[in-house]
Amino acid sequence: MTGCTLPAVSHHLRILRTMGLARSRKEGKFIYYNIDSQIINAAFDHMKEERHNG
Repeated sequence: MTGCTLPAVSHHLRILRTMGLARSRKEGKFIYYNIDSQIINAAFDHMKEERHNG
C-alpha cells in the first residue's frame, strides 16, 4: 500500500493525534485510530500526484 513499516505508520498516527487530526482509543494492547475522511482523501490525492510526477 504505502510502503511504510508498521512502526512508521504508528509514529505518524501518533503525530496526527498530537496535532488533533486523529482520535484514538485503546483496547487491550491495541490502539484504534479515527481520522477525518478529508485527511484520508488528501493523502490519497498526494500519493496519486507523486506517482504521476515520479
